[in-house]
Amino acid sequence: MVTGMEQYHFERAGYFVRRALVVAGGGDGSTPPSEVVALAGDVLGQPIRELHPEQDAVDLIWRRATGPPADAAHDQQEAALARCTHVVEVRLALSPVDVYVLPGTHVAPLSRETLHALARTAVDQVAEAVRVRLAAGDCLVMSAALLRADDEASPHRFSTWLFARG
Repeated sequence: MVTGMEQYHFERAGYFVRRALVVAGGGDGSTPPSEVVALAGDVLGQPIRELHPEQDAVDLIWRRATGPPADAAHDQQEAALARCTHVVEVRLALSPVDVYVLPGTHVAPLSRETLHALARTAVDQVAEAVRVRLAAGDCLVMSAALLRADDEASPHRFSTWLFARG
């Protein structure tokens, strides 16, 4: 069950963290543990389905799991964000890891000025960025349209799944 505070944080900021949801080391990373599927179902409502999107070969520091690229035109961002409201990304930390997120970017397009600032500024120096520290077994649940940045070693420190309503 998603708490009221988790739901509020998800809707407003685009993410929340569920601490110690899964025992570290469980599973092979390709199949989501039952706890992860249940959590995604609580967030989206039932029924849900797992998505298997194509991985972009885009070399952007800030990116979304689905939705418009960070550098898309304002009107393209707006239209694409509206289509991403029922998709979540769940990341299970396999070991301690940091992920940076830009709260609110799952609902509002970015201005050209903001995009340029993001491209020129180190991830940990972006004023609006929030550093989310995860321990092994923690789950980061976020809108798939939320902009996030990973450190270079991150892909080997978590498993990621996308879920959609329906």
